[in-house]
Amino acid sequence: MLSIAFFSAACLLIHELAHAFAAVCCGGGVREFVLLSVTPHVRVDGTFTWAQHSWICAAGSLAEILLFPLALLGAPRTRGGRLAIEVTGIFALIELVGWTLSALQYPNGPRDTDVWKFLAASGIHPWTILGACLAAATLFAVAYRTRISAQG
Repeated sequence: MLSIAFFSAACLLIHELAHAFAAVCCGGGVREFVLLSVTPHVRVDGTFTWAQHSWICAAGSLAEILLFPLALLGAPRTRGGRLAIEVTGIFALIELVGWTLSALQYPNGPRDTDVWKFLAASGIHPWTILGACLAAATLFAVAYRTRISAQG
């Protein structure tokens, strides 16, 4: 149980750090970094182009989504390694489902989500996000089954 909490906290930390890192890389700053809360978040300062704002909004989710294939490739073939794969997979799935549902609701969904802000700033069509999420989920499912089958 402690391992699950550790891996979950690591995923959440990486998500929020990715938002902060993206903002700093785009010339902004971090005004507030809240991790231990019902609504963890990063508030950033700065004036950003639409591309920079899109990148900052998407960075946290992209980091979590990229953690899963990294875990699939790099986790040792032990119980701990499998747990790392399971937890990062769940977080990646949550991100993909969240982006899919938010893309389906856009522009009528909640405006305070990263997805809504990303779609508003980037001008990318919501169906493009939907297709990318479904493609990623399919690839991840195949990769997961392959890894687990090979592990025995």
